[in-house]
Amino acid sequence: VFYDLIYAVFLMLIVYRVDEFAQLLAISNRAAYNLCNTTKDFKVIRLGTSIRVSKQSFDDWFAAV
Repeated sequence: VFYDLIYAVFLMLIVYRVDEFAQLLAISNRAAYNLCNTTKDFKVIRLGTSIRVSKQSFDDWFAAV
């Protein structure tokens, strides 16, 4: 259980959930999912049915926009 908590905290530090980066971009969750399915501008990570976005690649892309 402790290691699961550590892993969850680690993931929070290196990836965004789709709803988190949708909020950063001020777009709907649906628009964010569509962006994840079409973009090559930042790294999208698929974990089973979950989608995560690399914080580093997203933040780099966002800073350049």
